[in-house]
Amino acid sequence: MTPTHTYDLLIIGAGAAGVFAAIHAAEAAKQHGNTLRIAVLEAGQKPLGKVKISGGGRCNVTHHCMDPAQLLTHYPRSHRAMENNFRQFGPTETIAWFTQHGVPLKTEADGRMFPTSDDSQSIIDCLLGQLHHHNIPLMIGQPVQSIQQHSTHYTLITPSQRFTTRGIILASGSSASGQTLATHLGLTTVAPCPSLFTFNTQRKDLHALSGLSMASVAATLQFDPTLSVDGKRQKSITTTGPVLLTHWGFSGPAILKLSALGARALAATQYQATLTMDWCPHTHTEALRQALLGYKATQGDKLLKNTPLATQPNAAFPKRLWEALLSDCDTQHHTQLLATPWREQPNKALHTLATHLKHWHCPIQGKGPFKEEFVTAGGVALNQLKLAHFSAKHVPHVWAIGEAVNIDGVTGGFNFQHAWTSGYLAGTHAAQQLLTTATTGLSAN
Repeated sequence: MTPTHTYDLLIIGAGAAGVFAAIHAAEAAKQHGNTLRIAVLEAGQKPLGKVKISGGGRCNVTHHCMDPAQLLTHYPRSHRAMENNFRQFGPTETIAWFTQHGVPLKTEADGRMFPTSDDSQSIIDCLLGQLHHHNIPLMIGQPVQSIQQHSTHYTLITPSQRFTTRGIILASGSSASGQTLATHLGLTTVAPCPSLFTFNTQRKDLHALSGLSMASVAATLQFDPTLSVDGKRQKSITTTGPVLLTHWGFSGPAILKLSALGARALAATQYQATLTMDWCPHTHTEALRQALLGYKATQGDKLLKNTPLATQPNAAFPKRLWEALLSDCDTQHHTQLLATPWREQPNKALHTLATHLKHWHCPIQGKGPFKEEFVTAGGVALNQLKLAHFSAKHVPHVWAIGEAVNIDGVTGGFNFQHAWTSGYLAGTHAAQQLLTTATTGLSAN
């Protein structure tokens, strides 16, 4: 007969959010002078797997964005209630917690924060060490196959074991099994779709530019004007930042952010859209025209292709990209820019080039592979939860956190920050609720 293990709180999923929730549930119980029987169930064999590979193995723990209102803007499918959540446990608290537990963090130029060790194992060792400190068992290879609700507890079944618990924190990420468990618990979910990915294009001339980058480009996704997503007409989306050309299309921070903002719209169109680039986002069109006319006056007999435009000091176009843009303008607008000296260019042609650089179009025809630390949009619908602590509104003693919830962030440490925030709030609230109802059956959170 399969043995039954009894707990007060079971966390389903040993990712960042789940482990953090377990730790804070134990810490909250201890602060009240009590203990709770807590365990973490992990379907796979490697807990904290995304922590391990995040940031190229360094773990982008959070982002140095200390204003909760500003922080909220980095979550495309968030809710205004999250601003207050970040006030309770945001980047400031994350930095303090890891520092207090022996893992100081550092800030890089773009705001991303990493352990000073530059090794994700530092974060993993810290979190697993805290599980051990609080005597919280981590059971790997224990996928939850079903959950049964009773008047006083829940029963969880895995292939080899049976568990009873008074509380459940669903931290199973975007897995299909986690979505199924949420549905069986009576929670409405939003079908997951990829976020944080690169863009494909079939333009072979661009593939030849693989490896080139621009430090600041305004990239815009444009969709069919009749497209409706989640009941709303889909508008164009713009981000500004570094762009990298690849052998399949486009990547870089601006593109990854654009993919997050447009995740559901892109999924709805099977990743077909128009990408418009403003290659000189910090220069107005008229100023750009004047800059090109200045080159005509000063560069004289030089060929355009040999004198890449620089709208800012040390910010000239890479030569191969500049040639490609000139060639593209020639093809689309019947100009003769590529092999002609500056002084022979009609002013009208240079005006056309300025417009071309500000409004360059390319079809998107599919998405590239997930980023290493891939993220999905979707999960438990926000209207199912009391977002102050991520408890289910209508299912007693159930919480959903991290990527199991329909909240995802752009690249830069924001997804891990949501994991820490939701884990802290749910774990703390779960402990308070379970201690309050220690001798009673299941009750509303």
